[in-house]
Amino acid sequence: MTIRPKSFLLILSALVFVILAILVIFSDFSSSNLIKKFESVSGQKVVQTESETKVIDQSTTNSEELFLNITSPQDNSVVSNPILTIKGTTVNNAEIFINDKETKSKADGTFSTTVTLEEGENILTIVMNDSLGNYIEKELAVSLESF
Repeated sequence: MTIRPKSFLLILSALVFVILAILVIFSDFSSSNLIKKFESVSGQKVVQTESETKVIDQSTTNSEELFLNITSPQDNSVVSNPILTIKGTTVNNAEIFINDKETKSKADGTFSTTVTLEEGENILTIVMNDSLGNYIEKELAVSLESF
């Protein structure tokens, strides 16, 4: 009995598909530390976690130098005042956008600004841009519950 080349390729493709399906089924995709790393077409390094996205031009800076820490508020906070102060640290003199409201970090990297919340859950998108065009993006959920 001889196997034709087309039949062999069909059987091989099916076998590869089954193996990949088994790997996907038994992989742990629920891990909160899941990190995706890839390079964009322009050669930028993109690092994405559950709560943060970093886009770094590899020719201009080291990814270890870029950071964005939000010190206040914490994610999933519940507040009663619609005026919320957002504080954090990042690289010095970076542009910070919080839901399209612009501010700048100081020479020591700290920043602070206020936003007005609406009743219920508010999603705050915080984006830091450095002078080289690299950026980090984070999202926080803050709920306003007036009493």
